[in-house]
Amino acid sequence: MGRSGPTVGVALVNWNACEFTISCIESLLSGRVIPNHIVVVDNGSKDDSVCQITRRFGGVIMVRKAENIGFAAATNEGIDILLQKNVDYIWILNNDTRVDTTCLSILLEMAKKHPAAAGFSGKVFVDSAERFIWYGGAVRNFFHLAPKHLLTECRDGAAVDGVVKVEFISGCCLFAPALILRQYGGFVPEYIAYSEDSEWCWRVTKAGGVLLYVPSAHLWHKVSASVRKNADGRSAEDRIPAYCLYLMIRNHLWTIRAREDRTIRRWIGLGTTVLVQAKNLVWYLVRHRPDLMRRAAHGIADGLIRPTPCSSCGPR
Repeated sequence: MGRSGPTVGVALVNWNACEFTISCIESLLSGRVIPNHIVVVDNGSKDDSVCQITRRFGGVIMVRKAENIGFAAATNEGIDILLQKNVDYIWILNNDTRVDTTCLSILLEMAKKHPAAAGFSGKVFVDSAERFIWYGGAVRNFFHLAPKHLLTECRDGAAVDGVVKVEFISGCCLFAPALILRQYGGFVPEYIAYSEDSEWCWRVTKAGGVLLYVPSAHLWHKVSASVRKNADGRSAEDRIPAYCLYLMIRNHLWTIRAREDRTIRRWIGLGTTVLVQAKNLVWYLVRHRPDLMRRAAHGIADGLIRPTPCSSCGPR
């Protein structure tokens, strides 16, 4: 790996899913422009992921964790290694993505055109359906303040110089100048997973940073593939998805409390989120899912009462 011009490092997190990570790395190495460094943080895998990845890709930097420390903290470790390498740009990718051969070259071209931007994302398609869009830009809901992916090309026509300004870019594909990650920090590690990208985007835009969607940079995403794979063979209560539900609710409430300064908007966001989850609690009751009821209720309580950890993530 390596090339002339601006240097790029890729941060990937693997968790018992080397087949996805291998496919992602292969797509990166098949690009017209190849990253200078690829860091894989293995999050306590119990399979032979580390051996398979290192045997196949000798140039990849592998970090092996003894246990799963969460997507946010593991990604931060990858970011820190790449910052130590003094790369110009850091590309955070989900390991279950495949990038188009032109994806990185287009992102670099847009970064050159828009040097003041804080972050970029390409157009993300669902891997199982070539032209089904998973992310085509995003908006933040007026009431509950959660980001909503746009699933059509409705914003593509608004592109100016190849980009569209957005409020949110997914951690599935987050391409940022290294100096931005040094200035604002990475993800909040206490989030573990879910909403860590929403909080980061809100943190950056609140400080005046601009986030840009690049319609011509394409990649494909096996949505929630690692979670589904690691849930196989679990009990009927589906413990991992239930825990994911807890994290989704808690982390979003934390984000509203930490990042929305306008009192009325904060209360509208918190109230709407709680009302939506209260409706879901009734649905879980009807579906005889006490595990989901417990996790959702716990997520609401912790999200509203526990101190938010967002201030713990600062310059790196």
